Amino acid sequence: MSGLGRLPRVWELPHNDPDHHDVFPGGRAGKLVPRSGPVVARIFVYGTLLSGEPNHRLLVSAKFIGEARTRPEFTFHDLGGCPGAVRYSKLEPVAIVGELYAVDAETLAALDRLEGHPRFYRRTDVVLADGTKAQTYVLPTDYATRPAIPSGSWRAHIGKKRDANHNERRPKV
Repeated sequence: MSGLGRLPRVWELPHNDPDHHDVFPGGRAGKLVPRSGPVVARIFVYGTLLSGEPNHRLLVSAKFIGEARTRPEFTFHDLGGCPGAVRYSKLEPVAIVGELYAVDAETLAALDRLEGHPRFYRRTDVVLADGTKAQTYVLPTDYATRPAIPSGSWRAHIGKKRDANHNERRPKV
């Protein structure tokens, strides 16, 4: 390990432990992989924590379980730079599209800090469409006044917003 210096606390060299996973798909010996502690929760994410989104870096030591969706018991809202789920608002509920991860205590604490739990988003139990029990972050009902995302998909919603912004800037011929 000469030349590498000290590795950050959450990294170690690859090994054959099935509870660990490669950062890079098809990872090879010599690449670094995240080290995580015991799984303490399954977390359903639906916005900026999704793979490819800006806050996904907080899930680098989490184990991706798969794509998932909630039962239609939430309203989904655009807060500007991120979405928020509200349970039990007066609007028509939708199923929210997202991803499911197994996380350790350190990752869960980092997610709680990002989401402002319990002051802003509140981490709560949820049963997904396939019956899997997990936790997700929801907003107080006060936020149900924000613009709704009827598709239940943050990615589809921001794609439409980007397309609309692009078309507005396009010169008219």
